[in-house]
Amino acid sequence: MKKKELDPTNQLDKDLEARGLSQFAPYLMNRIMHRYNQSLQTAMAEQGLSTSKMRTLAALAANGKLTVNELTVMAVSEQSTMSRTLDQLELDGLIVRTASQKDSRVKVFELRRAGRKIYKNLARDAGR
Repeated sequence: MKKKELDPTNQLDKDLEARGLSQFAPYLMNRIMHRYNQSLQTAMAEQGLSTSKMRTLAALAANGKLTVNELTVMAVSEQSTMSRTLDQLELDGLIVRTASQKDSRVKVFELRRAGRKIYKNLARDAGR
């Protein structure tokens, strides 16, 4: 893979190189995700969605029924944040909560039709 050449006239490239960040993968991945999330902010705001809600919808769209623990891992969230997010998404009519068939103490979540529609529209807008 060819190394990207830095533009010596670009101040950001100069700053990255000076700090040794131009080759630091975690930093670069974080910048990419930040820009990706920024590009979706307008579309998400129009739907009343936060990044946490969008990640939850995406995880459910990709995986079907999931528990709160599974969603916490997949949406990169704290469990308390995920619980609040799930409550809000349920109140908004975007997901449904049911008891697990394996263990009635465990709740599973899945998208409703409205949640799937919002996710598909946002995924399309994101250029997926």
